[in-house]
Amino acid sequence: TATAAAAATAVGFVASSSRRQHRRATARRTRLQALLEAHKTEVSDKIFAEAKGLMPGGVSSPVRAFKSVGGNPVVFDRVKGAYAWDVDGNKYIDYVGTWGP
Repeated sequence: TATAAAAATAVGFVASSSRRQHRRATARRTRLQALLEAHKTEVSDKIFAEAKGLMPGGVSSPVRAFKSVGGNPVVFDRVKGAYAWDVDGNKYIDYVGTWGP
């Protein structure tokens, strides 16, 4: 019947849409993983390790103590406008306007 054909078409569309969404999600994860692997922080990590021996938590503010939020902070080397570079050479865009003039 026409109703059964329409239902079968709808099921096929949902399955096709689901496969498309899965492929897109996989592609996004792959791009994110590549970005994370390219984002090097060895110099920042070394400076942070040294800072932990000089001040509690390795940062100068209890609000930003990385022990409670996880991860390590990056150490910025320079800023120009909306762009900031860390000591490892990674470039950042300051969308909020809080990391430099």
